[in-house]
Amino acid sequence: SDVMRRIPNDAECAQVLIGSMHNLTRPIMAFVRLSRGLSIG
Repeated sequence: SDVMRRIPNDAECAQVLIGSMHNLTRPIMAFVRLSRGLSIG
């Protein structure tokens, strides 16, 4: 797409997702870094 062509090859991004589940008794967190970039979509 035209948008993807405008993004530099060395661009980086972060995404934060927040949610809740009733069966969790305490907060949980994960940090994930892909070794190789991936285009989702």
